[in-house]
Amino acid sequence: MLSQLDLISGLKNNNPNAIRQMVDEYTDYVYSLAIKTLRNVADAEEVVNDVLMKVIQKINDLNEGTSIKSWIYAITYRSCIDKIRARKTFDEINQNHESIGHDDLNDGIDASENQLIVQKLLSYLSPDDALLMRLYYLEECKVKEVSEITGLNEENIKTRLFRARKLLSQKISLQR
Repeated sequence: MLSQLDLISGLKNNNPNAIRQMVDEYTDYVYSLAIKTLRNVADAEEVVNDVLMKVIQKINDLNEGTSIKSWIYAITYRSCIDKIRARKTFDEINQNHESIGHDDLNDGIDASENQLIVQKLLSYLSPDDALLMRLYYLEECKVKEVSEITGLNEENIKTRLFRARKLLSQKISLQR
């Protein structure tokens, strides 16, 4: 297994072993973000293929000192947003979600139910804000990392996270 530096160097030199390692190491990672965001298997698989190809083609654009994982996350994030915009409207994402009931929040909840509730809550947000919440709270990225991934400035991220938390808090209060 190649180190981060060797992996990047190998990708820049079109080394088949480096390409294979990158694909093996990051396919599930990219798919996980894509399926959570797009909620469509075919679209998520298409994004995975696009992202892996972009990584190989644009590896020379990776800034020195930037984590390849953060860079891949940024490419995935932008590809998902592009895919959503190609659908012509963000409303299609929310059409498939039901409202959260009061009982859902209080019944004995296991991990999979927690995950379902989190996904439903995030569906109240715009795709951009939902991704910010995922990055910051679920992926536990620091604001600086979220900034690198999304291209937004840190103050904008903090403001959007605050507003998203406030909106979700209001939605939860209405359900009680």
